[in-house]
Amino acid sequence: MPLENILKTAKKTALTLAASAMFFTGINYQNNNAYSQSVKKTKTQPVQEVKNSKFPEKDLKVVEIPFWRIVYSEGIPAEVRISGNNKVMVFEHRQEEKSDIFLANIGSEEAIKLDLGSGFHREPSIDYKGRNIVFSSETDTSKGEIWLADLDKMKLINLSNHPDADFQPSIDDNGEKVIFTSERNKKSEIYLVQLKKSKPEKLINFSNDKKSWYYFPQISGNGKNVVYAKEDARQSIWVKETENPYGEKMLEEHSNYWYMDPQISRDGTRIAWTRVKKQESSNKKKIFLADIVTGDNFEISNGENSERPSISANGEYLAWLEGSSIIGEYKIKVQDTKTRKIKKLGISLPSGLLENEYLSRDGVNSTNHFFRISPDGKFLGIFLPHESGAIYGIGNPHEEPGLMYTVDEKEIKNPKKKESLYGNDK
Repeated sequence: MPLENILKTAKKTALTLAASAMFFTGINYQNNNAYSQSVKKTKTQPVQEVKNSKFPEKDLKVVEIPFWRIVYSEGIPAEVRISGNNKVMVFEHRQEEKSDIFLANIGSEEAIKLDLGSGFHREPSIDYKGRNIVFSSETDTSKGEIWLADLDKMKLINLSNHPDADFQPSIDDNGEKVIFTSERNKKSEIYLVQLKKSKPEKLINFSNDKKSWYYFPQISGNGKNVVYAKEDARQSIWVKETENPYGEKMLEEHSNYWYMDPQISRDGTRIAWTRVKKQESSNKKKIFLADIVTGDNFEISNGENSERPSISANGEYLAWLEGSSIIGEYKIKVQDTKTRKIKKLGISLPSGLLENEYLSRDGVNSTNHFFRISPDGKFLGIFLPHESGAIYGIGNPHEEPGLMYTVDEKEIKNPKKKESLYGNDK
């Protein structure tokens, strides 16, 4: 059932929410040999299959919302994701006592909210067609479960079904594999659920070291590789094959850095991550990009604090935040990794948003993405506070300035005012 039909048949209701928008940018890098020097092939024990035969299902209900009304609620939109076909955007909206999951067709004036009840429903991930969404859900009766929302069958499937906390889910493009982090063994591990015909088949403990902690797993769109951060005596970033328990490579390792928020291209060829130096009082952050085919590893940062990378489907375009809490704002930059050229948006992201009270409680459970680059690398989905309420925009930084909708009280009846996505900063 297309999203438009879901919107037409969904129960209508009034709702108000917070801020929204979309945008773009770019940068340079220099090759270093850290990757080729540090890559290791590690022999590990086969991953452990976990007995979990019960995956409860229940009916999925949705609520239709005019997209432009979302901007009038308290709270913060975050964790934006865009489907592989560039047509559907899913995001999380957080308030003090709850968090909800929304999705909308790109460019649409309507959105739907998954009717999930009270609790914190977070960290959505979406497949290629936008028909399957996975997310974490914490309620009064659950520390955290991983749910699959099947929009074709209008069903919710509990993929984790365990009393301990499960979070950080990621789904492949075919909707056949879901990876997530779990604390069920009193430590942080990674689990894989394999799906066939939308029914979970088996749950696998993807971790290979009982003494290490694992975070931030992301599965490639083709479902062949998973990237994650690993913590033990030294910190490191790894990529692992889903079908080969011994197919594992270390991308970078160091005792003086933290590694977080790794992102993998949908084709599984390029990986970006944030590296944070422990000793510096400013906790300076840098972005790295690795090509797992050639073995190249690039630092793409310009010297300022850089974080929250987002990568296109083939790794050709990379976007990230760059700025400082001291300066008080972050800019989004986008690099064409072939030409190594930078494009910059004329809209800044206030640093206070990244430290908002609705977000700070999560700690390692979330990296709070307020934007994502589209799989084709031609636009970004972004949510951004604005003096008139919010901005929601769609743009193409590689061909022409993008367009955006701005909404304030005078424009509610006709929320189609078009403005340049770039402002005066071309």
